[in-house]
Amino acid sequence: MHENTPKYDLIIFDLDNTMTKLQPTLDMISDYFNKEKISETEIKSFNLADSFGVTPDEEKEFWSQESEVVINSVYAKERIERIKEIFAHKHTTYIIVTNRHNALRSLTEQWLDKNQIVYDRLECIGKQDKAKWIIENIKTDSNMEKIVFEDNPAFFESPAYAKLCNEYYTAVIKYPYNEHIQKSDEWYVDYVINA
Repeated sequence: MHENTPKYDLIIFDLDNTMTKLQPTLDMISDYFNKEKISETEIKSFNLADSFGVTPDEEKEFWSQESEVVINSVYAKERIERIKEIFAHKHTTYIIVTNRHNALRSLTEQWLDKNQIVYDRLECIGKQDKAKWIIENIKTDSNMEKIVFEDNPAFFESPAYAKLCNEYYTAVIKYPYNEHIQKSDEWYVDYVINA
């Protein structure tokens, strides 16, 4: 993949489970609910209530203390450095678009600074459709080479995804919960990146 892979002028990163490691978050959830530890290789659903056998209300309760999760997230440094080495050039612009609510912006910026993550722009868009949001809010030169790195199946399943693919290349961060995206003719993905 290295030699012939194009270098991109704009890289958009999702944050959670793309720039962060999933396993430490799963361990926090296991501890919170006093459940047996689950490996990220066993997570078949993006919906944690399904994976941990908890109710949607219990899952909501866990995420109500989301600031704790933000502070304790573990940077997937090796993965991101590998992606940058393969896909970026020295003038690449980095935008982080996360479904974290804007109330977590300051904590997220602190976490990014603590981990010495270089980025040009951070967008905390809450629960909005990320593919649609990118199309409507990231204005670029049409000649730019652009790529989005994401793990959430909802991004690829969005009605706006096909339109996004007219302007952007896409890469899925490989987890069992998005396996149907990785192997489907229905959702075109340019690259599959090992978690």
